[in-house]
Amino acid sequence: MELFLIPFLFGAYYAAMIFPILHILLLKIRIPQEEKALAALSKQKTI
Repeated sequence: MELFLIPFLFGAYYAAMIFPILHILLLKIRIPQEEKALAALSKQKTI
């Protein structure tokens, strides 16, 4: 919610539209990478 609200408060309308979209795209890349790294780490600990 703050990704939309704070830029609107300061009149940064383009940032309010673009940054949440970029944030979602970043999370779509980041979350699978983190899960892959955690899975590899848990395999190392069980060995």
